[in-house]
Parts: sequence; structure tokens; C-alpha cells
Amino acid sequence: MQKDKPFGGELFIIGGDFRQVSPIVEHGRREDFVEACVKRSVLWSLFKVHRLQTNMRARVAGRDWHDFLLNIGSGVANDAEGRVHVREELICTRNIVTEIFGETIDTNETENICERAISAPKNVHVRKLNDGALERLRVLRPQGERVYKSVDEAQYRKGNSGDLCPTEYLKVLEPTGMPPYELRLKKGANVMLLRNLDVVSGLCNGTRLKVETLGRYVLGCSFICGDRKNQLAVIPRIDNYWDIHLPFRLRRRQFPLRVAFAMTINKSQVMLQMSWSIFA
Repeated sequence: MQKDKPFGGELFIIGGDFRQVSPIVEHGRREDFVEACVKRSVLWSLFKVHRLQTNMRARVAGRDWHDFLLNIGSGVANDAEGRVHVREELICTRNIVTEIFGETIDTNETENICERAISAPKNVHVRKLNDGALERLRVLRPQGERVYKSVDEAQYRKGNSGDLCPTEYLKVLEPTGMPPYELRLKKGANVMLLRNLDVVSGLCNGTRLKVETLGRYVLGCSFICGDRKNQLAVIPRIDNYWDIHLPFRLRRRQFPLRVAFAMTINKSQVMLQMSWSIFA
């Protein structure tokens, strides 16, 4: 390790697509987003860029679809106001949840459901879409559905002022990356892990799972895809913390999960082995 050189003199290989979603700068403007990109880093000049030549997904989807996506990423498909005109055959005029998952979702047919998802720009859209999908998921017994409520606490940095913040206020807080106060789950539901529980075992932030059993203290879930597909994992309740833009640190004891029939574009852009529909 050479401490006087960037990255300790070690070789780093990174990959990405600059046409995907830009970095998020809260309350930032366009120029703030640009400045946050890796290409604006003082270290960027030290990297050597290699461009991949063959688009593997285009082999399946077809050249027209490949060119359409490429034009969107390059800004060619945009009009003067920045809007993209989508072909009529690609537009869903029905309820998008019904279009993707059907009027009802049978727990015996969740194999196909696990390969589908809806991508939306904002968390408020994602919550509404997930609620709609969860309503359509049929369970055969009352034990197949359960609502888990978290235990919330406001931890102040100086002294013991926990009584200053009512629990009613804590319940409505849903910061990005935190599980909700009220987590409604059904057997067979798609969920996403929000914390790194066991990286070696594949339980990482962003891992997609399917709910198999609904216990009081732990949940039994199975991996949806990858080398561990159908393997079982136990998800416990844990303490989740958040203190950004708050006068205290929020401690929420809850299962670190969110329903994942729909997810934000930022989360979904790294999951390529799925069939996606976009809500806009």
C-alpha cells in the first residue's frame, strides 16, 4: 500500500453508465447534480476509460429498442421542453398495477410476479403502487397477512428530552431508506432489504426477497434471484437510525424491509434481469 498515491496505488476497476440517473443532491439545482458526478472529480483524470462494444440486452430486445434508449440517454429523443415522446404501443392506458400484476395475485403464481416490477420517480408514487399491488395479493388464511408496528424513540444529543417529541409525530416520519412505522406484509409479497444484515450470506441493502412466513419476532424470506434463489433467510427486527434534517436521532425498531412490487428509478436501475414498467 502506497499511502502517498490515490487509492493507495492499488488498481481499481469501476463500471457504470453515464446515461443513467445522475447523483442526488438534496435541494440542488442542475449545476449541483453535474458537479456531483464522478467525471467532475479531481481524480477522474487518473482513470483510463474502456468502452464496452456489445449491448447484450439489445440482442434480446432488438435494435430499435436499443437505439430508442440510446437516443433518450443522449438527449436526442427530447423535444425543446425536455420531454420524450414514447410510441403509442409502449403506453399503458389502464391501471398500471392491474396491467402488470393482474386483477389478483395468486400466491401459487408468485414465480412470475417476482420477475416483474414497476419503476417510479418518487417515493410517494412507489408507496401508492405497492399498496395497490399488496391489495391484489390473495392469501388463503388470515395468518397469511400481518401488520407490524415499530417502536420509535427520539434520541436527543444533549440530556434526556425524549418527551419533547410526541410518538404521534414519530409515526408519520418515513425518511428515505427507513422502514415504515406500520409495515403491512402478506405471504408471497415481494420485499426489499434496507440494511446490510449479513453480506457474506447475501443479505445486503437492496436485496429482493419473498415473504414465506410471518412470525412475531422474525420473518422467513427466500431469495428471489441470483445464485441463492429460493434459499431461505431469517430477517429479525433491528434498530434503524436516522438523524438527517432532524433535531434528534430517530430510532425505529422494525423489520428492515419495504414492499417492493414497485421501487424508485434509482433503486431499479441496477436490476437488469427483470421486466420493468415505468410509472410517470
